[in-house]
Amino acid sequence: MTALTAGLCACSQRNQLEHVALDEAQQQALYIAVRQTPFSAVVKITQVQTQHDHHEPEMQWHIYTAEVQQMIRGTPTRSLRFAMAVEQGEDALIPDYPVLLTLCQGPNPQLGTHYYWPGTGAQFDASAQLKQVAISAASEADQAQVHFAQCD
Repeated sequence: MTALTAGLCACSQRNQLEHVALDEAQQQALYIAVRQTPFSAVVKITQVQTQHDHHEPEMQWHIYTAEVQQMIRGTPTRSLRFAMAVEQGEDALIPDYPVLLTLCQGPNPQLGTHYYWPGTGAQFDASAQLKQVAISAASEADQAQVHFAQCD
């Protein structure tokens, strides 16, 4: 084996280990997010609207509409609207593929929503592996749970 080949093999192994560590970290983050929020589902986001926050001029709301493709945790629904507070001027992005979301519940009549974004770490790829992690976390969660750490 040449030094170049050995270096490539070591680099490839390091990349594989980093990928495994990232997968494990993402799975752990998802597991915690499902357990610490009342709603989880695979959704296809279909629309986003932007609305200024009249109470905080440096903030705005992104109001997302989504079709629920697979319920994981929470009250079953076929569609939903959720609000995300962001800094003024932040782009409102719509992924062109389904995503796995964890959301908090709380009606906001002014925005016409019943759910809100708990923060960074609430959106995941809707891969089969991550869906299984989410389903497992939801099945192990206390069904009578009323306090959700990510929704405080």
